[in-house]
Amino acid sequence: MDTAATKGGLAPFSLKDAPALIERVFPAQKVGAEAQKERKAVQSQTLTALGSYWKGRKPLSLVRACVLASLLPATDDPEADLQTFEALMRMDSAGVLRRSPVLSAQDVWDSAAVSADEKLRHIEHPTTTGGRNDASSDDADAGGAARWIRLSGLPTREKKLIEKERQEMSARALLAMPFAEQVARCKRVENVEDLGDPNDPPLRWGLDHHWRQARHRVAEPTGLGPRARDRAVRT
Repeated sequence: MDTAATKGGLAPFSLKDAPALIERVFPAQKVGAEAQKERKAVQSQTLTALGSYWKGRKPLSLVRACVLASLLPATDDPEADLQTFEALMRMDSAGVLRRSPVLSAQDVWDSAAVSADEKLRHIEHPTTTGGRNDASSDDADAGGAARWIRLSGLPTREKKLIEKERQEMSARALLAMPFAEQVARCKRVENVEDLGDPNDPPLRWGLDHHWRQARHRVAEPTGLGPRARDRAVRT
């Protein structure tokens, strides 16, 4: 038995024949949407100061996805592999909601994920009312778009409850959109200071519970011990 393996380390060449996740599954459409958003940012892209030296710069979202998918091993459950990968890349539903999405009242009004009753209680639309005297100016639009109904004059407690309900409506409307439209309404991953969930248990490397899933999945096809799994995932 190899000495490194007995000490809990990763045995040399133990993963040399193991297929990488990128060889089995890869969310090309989602990664493409992320890369396109980064390209459209032009001067707001990260590391553009290296342009004079780095002539072949690629979108960092694409680079991150390729590197991670090349390091994670594939298992016998491609669907679960893809879910873990998207969670680590913050391309899953929870990750998108943490990327400071901004939806207008019109976005929520047009969504089939929000009931008609909710729309009428929170949104004023030119097609349902004769005027806009009670509408908020936050979503003012020369084309007559929908607007959130003003909350001025309401008690603070009631305002917070209504704002929470509107956030839930916006979240449902966002997740019902195609991924490309979700990305268009969210910040890029590198522009969000904290993508972690406060409810997630802290880890030594400052990562969340999705790393736990990745570590568990590495053990299944390889039979590695805890330390070896950690090293395989972090490396």
